[in-house]
Amino acid sequence: MVNKWGYKLPITPNDKSYRACYRATANHCLLQDISYYNCIELTGVESVLLSGLSRHTSAETGLTFAAQATITGSREGSVTFYQSGKYPFGAIGEVSFIWKPKCINGVPIRSIWLWSHPGFHEELLKELISTFNLSEMESEEPMEVSEVANEIEMKKIQLRNVPYVRTPKYSNNQGISLIVLKDTLNRFRLTGPLSQAVLSHSLKPICIDKRSQEGGSDWVNDYYFGEYQNAKVACVAQQNFWLLIKEIYSPSQLTPRIILPLTVLDPRFNMPSSRTKAVDTSSTEELIPFEGSLEAAHLESPLWSYTVRDSVTKKKLSTEQINRMRSEKLVPGLEVESLQDNVAEDIPCLPIILIQRPGSQESSKRLGYGCGWDVISPCGYAIPLWLSFVLSGARTGGLREAEAFYRESGSHPIHQQPDTAVGKAEENEKRLETTEEFFRLPPAKRRNYIKLNIPTPFYCPWSVLTKDWEGTAEFYVMRNKKILYLLHACVKKRTVDCVNLLNEIDVANGAIIPVRIDLKGKGMLDSNAHICLLHENDLNSNPLEPQKTDELHQERLNLRTEHHKLLKHLARKRYKARVAEREESSKCDKDYKQTILDHSSVNCIEEHSKTMRRLWLPSCTTIKDICSRTVFGFVSNGDYCFTEGISSGVGYVILSGLKEYLKTRITTKNVILIRCTNTDQYRLATFNIIC
Repeated sequence: MVNKWGYKLPITPNDKSYRACYRATANHCLLQDISYYNCIELTGVESVLLSGLSRHTSAETGLTFAAQATITGSREGSVTFYQSGKYPFGAIGEVSFIWKPKCINGVPIRSIWLWSHPGFHEELLKELISTFNLSEMESEEPMEVSEVANEIEMKKIQLRNVPYVRTPKYSNNQGISLIVLKDTLNRFRLTGPLSQAVLSHSLKPICIDKRSQEGGSDWVNDYYFGEYQNAKVACVAQQNFWLLIKEIYSPSQLTPRIILPLTVLDPRFNMPSSRTKAVDTSSTEELIPFEGSLEAAHLESPLWSYTVRDSVTKKKLSTEQINRMRSEKLVPGLEVESLQDNVAEDIPCLPIILIQRPGSQESSKRLGYGCGWDVISPCGYAIPLWLSFVLSGARTGGLREAEAFYRESGSHPIHQQPDTAVGKAEENEKRLETTEEFFRLPPAKRRNYIKLNIPTPFYCPWSVLTKDWEGTAEFYVMRNKKILYLLHACVKKRTVDCVNLLNEIDVANGAIIPVRIDLKGKGMLDSNAHICLLHENDLNSNPLEPQKTDELHQERLNLRTEHHKLLKHLARKRYKARVAEREESSKCDKDYKQTILDHSSVNCIEEHSKTMRRLWLPSCTTIKDICSRTVFGFVSNGDYCFTEGISSGVGYVILSGLKEYLKTRITTKNVILIRCTNTDQYRLATFNIIC
């Protein structure tokens, strides 16, 4: 476990499961709890919402909040969120969103959920408050202790924004309201082709026609048989659609990012007593596309209602109550509830939202790799859902598995974009951690990066790179789809037209291009490796970086010798002061304790440490031509790739350097040189633009 972004998060499972987790994403099912992602709800007139949100996005980066594919509420969308009016600079991070389906009566008031990584949640919230000119509303009366069921501990409720009256709220005079739903919704991510089978085995939709309409006291009666006239019809349509698609082999066969609301039974009622493996029941493993989806009128979910969410959380049955219900059955141990026996009593249920993830769609990669489902549920049901998925055969993963999945799929993690505040904070944290680890080694065991000519072994100096190439220290990640596809085509196939089109690219200075790197032969790619331009004879040889003379070696030795002498001198002074104090041979009023403090070695040790760090790792002022090969990029995340069976990773290259490479490359293949931070050996690699 590790403390990150205000949460206690798991790094990795306790068992040796690195390869097993990859097999789960590729062939089975990997389960991750991403409830630390934060949700913000915006409500208001649709045109006003779109007008404000458009200041933070650009159509050049892809579909926006106003895209027809997502605005109906049938699909989840994602955008790169920027500071207001600062595109292409000022990136905050990637935000996924869900529109609440339109009402049948045509009311223009809409709601949207914005899901963000906790690393930039506060920055996103400040931007939204500033854009819509919102002010915080006074909190309402807190929930009484008597309202909470006995089985739910009040101290757990107090740590979360539950119920709705405790959630932070903001509003303005134009009818726009913002609600921070942080820690009020659970979100699980199931990755792999068998995630469909795991969900089918774990989730049992209710049979709304068999629920009692009179005398019931749960939220189902109020919602489905109350004021929402279309709710019952929508519930039946959702159940029928789920029965239709749950037999398919893989989620990648479905329409990308479709949203499926469901109301399911409490998973503890049909949870297996021991761990089983859910298997698909499809007749074929062929990935035949299934293009069906729910109608717009059937997308309504009770999860959008705060009264339903509060009711589900407050009236959740304890495990002890469920065990008592099970023991009172005629044959103890049988399931308390089934779809066929759902008439006599109303078993608790909860609303969820399923969001499909399509996985890889590249023809050159494994089709559908990374597909799966996201499950959103109300607060209080995290452990029951988690146990139900695990007992159905899902393998659990942590932050390490999430980073490995991004690398396998050839994309950059959301929180590691180098032009965002959270990305810079992550890089600084990793830089400090690796630097401290380096200096904990004795001098004889430290790798000499001066001789290797690696000025920045623990971080990527993007500002120095852009300053060397384009004269500006400010940089940004290129996300313009049109330019990325153009560069991708130029890298794939060299033509005269491509070279001419490169000259027409006119963007702001400081653009870095996302790339995927694949080593061609030996070697292991790691973070902070240099991406370099080729020389003419490098294709037929194994170039080495000439060893650089360490001019600071003798200075470090002399400084260390003098430091040891000083420490011995101070130790003798302190020893004499202690002896004099014990013997009390002097009659003067001299303060011996002050003498000991004056000759303390703490300050000189700190100064010596700072000086030695500077001599071991001198500051980097230039990077482009510091080596024998011209540097025009860095690898940000690299390791062995199980999908390709080679060492690969992702990184960025400067746009000016990429143009020079395309104009002067000596082969039709997209070959470059890679040098890792722990070696002087250059290795050949291929690269592709990440669009």
